[in-house]
This record gives sequence, structure tokens and C-alpha cells, in this order.
Amino acid sequence: MSVGIVIPTKNKSDFIVLQFQYYTKVKSKHTLYIGDSSNKYHSETIKNAIKKYRDHINIEYYYFPDMSAPHVHKKIVNIVKEDFIVYAGDDDFYVPETLSKCSEFLKNNDDYNSAHAQAVVISVSKVSSSDSLLVESAGPYSLLNNECLTAHLRLKSFLDSYWLCMFSVQRTKSCRIAVDKFDCLIDESFTEIINGCISSILGKSKTLEDLYLVRMIHPKRNILPSPLDWIMSPNWYPSFKIFKETLSSALQAKDNMCLERARDIVQEIFNKYLMCSFVRFENNRTDVLKEITLFVKRLVRGSFSKRLYFYCLNRNPIKTKAIRLQTLLHKDNVYYQQFRVVYDVITSK
Repeated sequence: MSVGIVIPTKNKSDFIVLQFQYYTKVKSKHTLYIGDSSNKYHSETIKNAIKKYRDHINIEYYYFPDMSAPHVHKKIVNIVKEDFIVYAGDDDFYVPETLSKCSEFLKNNDDYNSAHAQAVVISVSKVSSSDSLLVESAGPYSLLNNECLTAHLRLKSFLDSYWLCMFSVQRTKSCRIAVDKFDCLIDESFTEIINGCISSILGKSKTLEDLYLVRMIHPKRNILPSPLDWIMSPNWYPSFKIFKETLSSALQAKDNMCLERARDIVQEIFNKYLMCSFVRFENNRTDVLKEITLFVKRLVRGSFSKRLYFYCLNRNPIKTKAIRLQTLLHKDNVYYQQFRVVYDVITSK
């Protein structure tokens, strides 16, 4: 089944052109809904690209000058015609056939509100409109199952192992509920969190086995504040009050409990989420992965040793689903064909 792909963008026309090139190359039947808040140069570049690709892929373009990404997101969600929807950054690439599998799964399983599959995150450099991109590394990107039977347990499971549910295929009617408060939340970080929380309250989440999504890390990406900077912001508490009341009302309705009990549950779960956010932030500062990478580089410093290392890595049958750049680019990898299309689009001039 067709999925509406919602893509807010601002001043990244080079990435939008890559989107058009990719979805044309894979002959996608899903509609791209572009919500553009760019300046005149980038908006004109996008509109010219649409003229080139509109005979090959379905594109709907809407211009919202200087509007914030969450507000654009909400507007586009309320425009989407399909029964199923997914959010995409202007630097994210979905596998069309896997989107269809996810929407088909949701059609046949009413107790699920979202579905996704295996995701990859890649690090790129040389980001500019004139140069091709260099893919430096790749790794797994977490999109998780959430199959608890009650709404409050799904909410707890979601915030205990936080991941971005907006990258899951969702029911459009449920997504409209999830984004309803976007224009009230002056702290934009809450718009990301509330989307996943409401989705988790409304139904289960399923992870399928196919390659589904490739995300990019690059110098142009938006960086979220540290947990301390976040809660010290003057916009934090007014947004938290709206967030808490919205979740409490949704929890009350879904689990048929009194509102005060729902508020207590939301407060308890969110307190733990905040504490874990501080722990994760501190752990990330140790750069453990960087230390491991440097160790491996020293270990395989010689050219022969390096070739032997990657040969063994790629030929090991246990690694046929491994999500690393070297294995993804090996023809024996089960994700090779789908990943290679994204890789070629990104790295070609």
C-alpha cells in the first residue's frame, strides 16, 4: 500500500535533489510531500528539480517561508491523502518496497499503530552542492519493537529505550493526533518526543526484517541541546506542562483510568527518562567507539593485514546481515542491493 512521505526542509535543496534522484532510480510509487521553508534560492532550486522529476515520481510541493520544521510537519501531515504516513528528514532514504510491507502489516494488524524494519546510519563528509559526498562509515540505527499489551506499559517501554518513532510508518489518523500540539510546544524538542509517546499509547510497534531506512550524519544536521541545557531553557516548563497533560489525557482514554492516575504514571515515567538522558549524555562523552576504532586501525595497520581482516569479516556467514560499511558493500550481504542504490546516489556527482 502507498505511504505518504513527509519531508520538511529548509535551505538544503542539494539534499532534496538527491531525494528525487534516489526515488526516481528505485521507481518509487509513494508520494513525496515537500514542506519547504527555504529562502528564495533554495525554493527555486527545488521547484526546478520538481519539473525535471515530476514525470517519474509523485511529488507534492508546499511553500511555508520561514516556518519552523515542526509547524511544517503538522501542516503536511494534515494534507497527506494516504492512509499511512512516514516522516523523513531531507537527508533520509526509505526503501519503497519495505514501506509497502510496513503499511500492509498495519492494514492487517489493527492493534499496531506503527511498523518499520532495519535501519542504517551513515557518516558523510564533503557536504556541498558542488562536490559528491564521501561515505566514511555505517552502522545500525535503532528502531525497536514495542508490543506491550497496555498503553502505559508501551509508554514506559518507549521512554525507557528511547528511539525516534516518527521514522516508523504510522496510521495517518493517529499521526494527526500525535502532531496536534506541535504549534503549542514552544520547546521544539518536545515535538519529537510527543510524537513517539502518543504513537506508543495508541498502539503497538513492529520491526520487520528487510532494509528500510538509510539516515545520514553530516555537518549540516541539526544538533539537539544537552539534557541540562534543555531543561534550563525558559521554554522547557511551559512545553512540559502541555506535554504531560496531552499524554495523560491520551493514557486516560486508552487504558480507561482516572486522569490523576494517568498524570502520576506520566510523571514517573518521564522522571526516569530524564535521569537516563543525563546518564546517556555523560556516557557518550567518553568516545568509547572512537577508542575502539583507533585500536582496530592500529591492529590492521599493514595493507595485507587490513585486506585479510576485511576479507574474513565479509566472508563470515554469521555476518551476512551485519550493518557496517564494508559488509553492506559486499555482494553477499542481504541488504547489499538496496543499500548500494542509496550509496551510489549519495556518492555520485
